[in-house]
Amino acid sequence: MSGIHDSGRGAGRAEAGYRWPDETVTVARAEQERLHRWCGIEPQVFGGTADPALVARPPILHNTAAIRATRPAWGPVHVVQRIEQRRPIALDESLVLSGEITALKPHARGVMLVSRWSYRDAAGAEVFVVTPDVLMLDPQPAAGTVREARASAAVDDTALPAETLAHHQCTPSSTLGYCEGSENLIHLDPDYARGFGLRAPIIAGVQTINFLVAPLYRESAPGALAFRVVFRRPVFWDEALEIRGRRDVAGRLAATWAINEAGRVVADLDIVAPARLLSEDA
Repeated sequence: MSGIHDSGRGAGRAEAGYRWPDETVTVARAEQERLHRWCGIEPQVFGGTADPALVARPPILHNTAAIRATRPAWGPVHVVQRIEQRRPIALDESLVLSGEITALKPHARGVMLVSRWSYRDAAGAEVFVVTPDVLMLDPQPAAGTVREARASAAVDDTALPAETLAHHQCTPSSTLGYCEGSENLIHLDPDYARGFGLRAPIIAGVQTINFLVAPLYRESAPGALAFRVVFRRPVFWDEALEIRGRRDVAGRLAATWAINEAGRVVADLDIVAPARLLSEDA
């Protein structure tokens, strides 16, 4: 993969306790600008700073590769992304990435893979931490579990904030462009997506995070930042999204939502204190 560089590694194994070898990663300016073009995000929004959604992208790619290597018939779906940025990451800055699978948890649709990824700078300081949950979709779930999984993702769509921040139109071409080089066919192949009960391919979870994070940087580039993104519903590659926001008492954005054409929340981002990132009720 050009731009977000790694030193090369095997696919890994989707097993609790598995540790990937350390690697060097960077977010290259050209690659960030390429991915942002597919999102409709202008280069000046982030300037010389790496988008935290893209800093956190390699763990998702490695989790996907590990799932496909270990359970090739199962479909990887990004469900939760937790990011703690302890300082801004510069474009083209080299960081050492370490990753470990911390748990495999039963889920109504398969198995949830939880991992923790630590980024250290040239001085050895831990400057960025990512803790994603990736659902390994069982192609043959037990009867009734699809409904159970959807019910568990319910959110109160009647109490949405009124402020609209942006609009984005997803298309098959923008999805394919953004996911160029991906091994996850759920973003690329309509027949594969239908095999998991989806009407069409879905966009990458990282692209949805791009949409949710960009409004924060349009107003003022954060320094230290901790947030959790929860993916509530699939975003199909032909859907239009509205991004809305909620502000704190000081007028700063404290949360953003992505709303689909049906007026339903598909994903939400909450800025939280680092200590609350792993709290289920944060």
